[in-house]
Amino acid sequence: MALHERNLDFAERLCLDALEDRRPEVKTAAIQSLGHLARIHHALANAAVVDHLKKLQQDPAWSGLAEDALDDILTFVPSQSRAN
Repeated sequence: MALHERNLDFAERLCLDALEDRRPEVKTAAIQSLGHLARIHHALANAAVVDHLKKLQQDPAWSGLAEDALDDILTFVPSQSRAN
C-alpha cells in the first residue's frame, strides 16, 4: 500500500491505525510503510507520525524499526530537522 497509494493522508492514517494491531507482522509493516511514505512523498500529512514513532523507540521490540522510519523522515522530509 505504501508504495502505490497516492493519497498520503489516507496511507498514513491506515498505518497509524495498524500500529495498534496486536499482530507483529502488521505492526512491522506499518512502521516500515511510514518510512517508505516519507521517502516517496517527501512530506508528512500527519504530525502525529513522528510522535508515534518516537514512542515506539522506547520499546525494545520496536526501537530498531522505529529508528529506521524516523531516519527516513529526517532524511527525506525537508520540513523535519534533527531538532524535532
